[in-house]
Amino acid sequence: MSTARGLGLAIRPRPLNPQALLSVLGERYGYWTDDIEHTDPFGWPATQDDTI
Repeated sequence: MSTARGLGLAIRPRPLNPQALLSVLGERYGYWTDDIEHTDPFGWPATQDDTI
């Protein structure tokens, strides 16, 4: 919900359908797919399975 609020979406105080919120974030905002190349902010060493 904090991500939705950060994107300017209003979360109404009633029962929330979590799947509906996740769908909006994914389909409208590309939440699960949009990304850019970036360095690891924590400086952790990369593992063989990393896809960054």
